[in-house]
Amino acid sequence: MCLSKSIKIIACVTSNIFLPVKSVGVVGDGRRYENVVVLRAVETIDFMTARCAHLPYDLLERFSNRIINEISGISRVAYDVSSKPPATIEWK
Repeated sequence: MCLSKSIKIIACVTSNIFLPVKSVGVVGDGRRYENVVVLRAVETIDFMTARCAHLPYDLLERFSNRIINEISGISRVAYDVSSKPPATIEWK
């Protein structure tokens, strides 16, 4: 006899992390040194363990382009792929 359980996976986007790090970017013919933002999305069922959400690259690219083009002072967007453990879901 085979019993199957249905486990609901929760996708949780925690927050955008603003890093106090400058990164070079290019606008037109000029360089600009501006800030970095990290996006974090995880899949979890209990928040004790989690893995990064495998978001499509085209979606991440759209997020990145909008953030860089619409928010002044941001020149780079990164995506956190750390699992829990060893990382935590939130950044502290």
